Amino acid sequence: MKTTNSVRNLYIFMLAVLLFTVPAAALAHDGQDAGGENGGGYTEDIMHRHSAIKPHFYYYMELLFEKFQPELKEKWQEVVREKEAIYKKMKELSKEGETSDHPAESEAWEAAHKDTQEKFLQAVKKRDEESLKALLPELLSLHRKWNEEHRNYITGN
Repeated sequence: MKTTNSVRNLYIFMLAVLLFTVPAAALAHDGQDAGGENGGGYTEDIMHRHSAIKPHFYYYMELLFEKFQPELKEKWQEVVREKEAIYKKMKELSKEGETSDHPAESEAWEAAHKDTQEKFLQAVKKRDEESLKALLPELLSLHRKWNEEHRNYITGN
């Protein structure tokens, strides 16, 4: 019983970190980009915060896959590794001047992402384990689709 409570507490902690860290950065922004020697300022700060929270997010998702969809955990880890490789390649291309930024996600992807994230949020709020279990494959599919779209962008296909 103690293990179940500690896992539940870990899930709650990870969700709290996600929910409170990202909005705080947006609320603190005064609308001015301070600039700096290396472009710095607000945009760089947001990118740093995003890269700092990613490991937390990925680990939280890994724990959810482990608990609710253990047969998909390795696939989730693959998708994360591929996504990180894509980010790295996009950063390299940006430094080389071959591309300025990553592409905008397709409208279809954006709509599916928004819908799935809303369902996921509601399931987490309600602690609805059946819904969480059902939504994890959808989230995996969305991340795979993101990887595919961005891989195609960086390879020029």
